[in-house]
Amino acid sequence: MNRLVLERRYWIIPLAIWMALAAGSLLWNWRHLTGHAHELALGHGRFVFAVMESMRLWNAHSGGVYAPVDAGAPGVRLPGLAEDIATPSGGRLTQISPGYMLRQLGATLGELTDVDARLTSLDPVNPKNAPDDWERAGLEAFADGAREHFALADEGGVPYMRYMAALVVTEPCLECHAHQDYREGDVRGALSVRFDAGELLAGADHQRMSLGVVHGVVWLLVSTLILASLGHMRRHAMSLQRARQEQEDLVAQRTAELQQEMSEREFTAARLRLLIESSGEGILGLDARGRCTFCNGLALEALGYAAQEDLLGRDLEPLLVAGDGHPFVAAYRMGHTVHRDDIDFRRADGRSFPVEFRARPMVVDGVTQGAVVSFSDITDRKAVAQKVWRQANYDTLTGLPNRTLFAERLRQAIAQVDRHGHAMALLYIDLDGFKNVNDAFGHAAGDRLLVETARRITGAVRESDTVARMGGDEFTVILTGLLHHIDAAVAAGKIVELLAQPFALGGAEGRVTASVGIAVYPSDAFSADELLKHADQAMYRAKAEGRNRYSFFAPAVQEAPA
Repeated sequence: MNRLVLERRYWIIPLAIWMALAAGSLLWNWRHLTGHAHELALGHGRFVFAVMESMRLWNAHSGGVYAPVDAGAPGVRLPGLAEDIATPSGGRLTQISPGYMLRQLGATLGELTDVDARLTSLDPVNPKNAPDDWERAGLEAFADGAREHFALADEGGVPYMRYMAALVVTEPCLECHAHQDYREGDVRGALSVRFDAGELLAGADHQRMSLGVVHGVVWLLVSTLILASLGHMRRHAMSLQRARQEQEDLVAQRTAELQQEMSEREFTAARLRLLIESSGEGILGLDARGRCTFCNGLALEALGYAAQEDLLGRDLEPLLVAGDGHPFVAAYRMGHTVHRDDIDFRRADGRSFPVEFRARPMVVDGVTQGAVVSFSDITDRKAVAQKVWRQANYDTLTGLPNRTLFAERLRQAIAQVDRHGHAMALLYIDLDGFKNVNDAFGHAAGDRLLVETARRITGAVRESDTVARMGGDEFTVILTGLLHHIDAAVAAGKIVELLAQPFALGGAEGRVTASVGIAVYPSDAFSADELLKHADQAMYRAKAEGRNRYSFFAPAVQEAPA
């Protein structure tokens, strides 16, 4: 955008766009005016036809018009017309047919105006009414159902509008033409109108000329406005460039002043170092770019560096922080205090260790100059927390996830299905005959059987699946990424087969079987709780069917007693 404003050679782009818009508007309006002139000419032809058609219908409904017998009304009647009437003066009145009246009306209209109107048909009674080629095309179209025919023609350099409309037989017409096998609605001819359209087209040409002048003036005015606006914007942009350069010069000057102030504060920094060295935590200093400015002995020892020179002047975040992230930047760049206990530092030998650190900004005269970072190794603390977490989430006997961690893994698996559309299955496993083993061989033997059961179930499924102990002799398996329900059946069948094999219990042999219930998400349930409930019901169904087998959940199971 700046180049468009600053370099005048690019100004042709908005001018070209505006020119294209103006040309498009002119072309559209030009075509609209031409079409309007044609519509006016067509309307004129329709009006003439409507007037003469009205006279024809009036004559037909009135039973004909009587006129003196003379050269204009020769007294030739069609069959069905009334006899001539004698007048008191000795003359005669004869009845004129509507067709003859229309011919006379057309002749009179041609004498008074520039409109030439005449009757024509494909089979004329009067040879003078024979159609020309253009009229014949219209009459043939009328025979196929059309009702009007028009064209704008050029004859000898003069534009003429030609218009034809069909003359349709009405009920009054049948009184005179019944003997000619006329039927109401038949087209027996047409009225052809021809008139000079030069004046209409000349008016359209004048309007087009005016349209061109208006578009030209508007184009010129808007082009001038575009150039003036671009010129103003260019002056403004150049002014901003000058202001930016002045600001950069001012920043450079202020930077030099700050450097001078920093040298004056070095003495104060030396005293501060004594306090830092006596701290019980590792302490690092950063400048405004994140580079190390100082470190105490405890920090060097914890990080595995021999001397301060190994760290001074180096960018600390990529050097110390294991993994991605810039935890210090908020302190030395934005002036915020940062406290984190979920990050690892990297020692000089590449090994990482967990730390808790605080980064506080160093502000001088309201300006953040850097960041007294203090940290301590929390390896022991995290180990204790990890132990507590494991005790809360894993079964102490089998080492499998317990009910708490199982519930979390099940929610995660359902969320994965909702996102990606794959199916998953939950297997609920109960050992048949475990109480007999406990009673016969003791609880120690029972514990060994449970540990071996966990090992066999885990070996029967994939590493990506979750095996959990729900308590007692009940286990669950979360199977993810299923392509078909048969995959769950295969896994369940394998588990049933493995658990049916004898268990070595320290000199004795114990035998149990497994009843496995299978529920599939999302076809069998809409939530984690519902899925667990349905898998449990399916397990009881397997027990009811004879044990040592697996069973899929069915809706009817919901009504069965547990």
